[in-house]
Amino acid sequence: MRPRFAIAPGNRTTDRDVCSLSRYYPFLISIPHGGDLIPPEVQDRVDLTREDIAYNSDPATREIYDFRDRVAGVVATPIARSIIDCNRAPYDLPPKNPDGVLKVATATGTPVYREGMFPGMPLIHRLLERYYYPYHRRISGTLAGGEVGIGFDCHSMLPFAPLMWPDSGKSRPLICLGNSGNAKGEAANRRSPPTCPPEWIRELAGTFHERFGDRGEVAINEPYPGGFIIRSHFRQTRIPWIQVEISRSLYEAFPGDATTPPVSDPGDFEELRTRIFSAMSAFWENIP
Repeated sequence: MRPRFAIAPGNRTTDRDVCSLSRYYPFLISIPHGGDLIPPEVQDRVDLTREDIAYNSDPATREIYDFRDRVAGVVATPIARSIIDCNRAPYDLPPKNPDGVLKVATATGTPVYREGMFPGMPLIHRLLERYYYPYHRRISGTLAGGEVGIGFDCHSMLPFAPLMWPDSGKSRPLICLGNSGNAKGEAANRRSPPTCPPEWIRELAGTFHERFGDRGEVAINEPYPGGFIIRSHFRQTRIPWIQVEISRSLYEAFPGDATTPPVSDPGDFEELRTRIFSAMSAFWENIP
């Protein structure tokens, strides 16, 4: 029997969007791209400004998705994804993939490292050992505890495709849910099974639509079908995973092009956090 939920101490409320806050859910929340720190090992090599780091991260997601008092576990990293991307395979490296676990340039084409200072293999191994593998060990350890019924790999995305993408400037949905499948959540090919049942991701899309549909589209597997985290940890454990992407337009003001940084005003995330968790918890209660 898969884990469900338990009642936590405190008063219940009848409001749909906040009733889930008094319950515990068997969710593992992964937040791989919310960090903004540069590891000291490469501090003198990196050629990015704080604005570059923020634009090419998932800013504020460590706050938005921090449901640690209501779920089985939350795994996050303070390290900037431009330096170590925990949603890539450890062997996914430049030059074969310039956008791998270490990156040559940002999504806007800005070089990450000063000329001639991209890390060599000994330093790459040291970075992975200190900042990459511990992230995945924390996920694996939480999954092994037997309390997790589903993992959510949680992100935010620009409201348009970034400069270096083939479809640069194209509008994106308000929310994208991924299970490595097609637009219906079904298997996209024979070699890559979806990381959760198709009806699960469709149900989650429905609960997100109920809470965000007046603001924009809720899409499945487009443009993001999910990355290394959901595929690798599903393959190892068969515990279902879904990648969740929310548009940064929900909490940042954008000038409308793919090169100008957004006007960031974090403010109070509580309403956004409540809606997101309400969608997740309603999905869990609705599935068989």
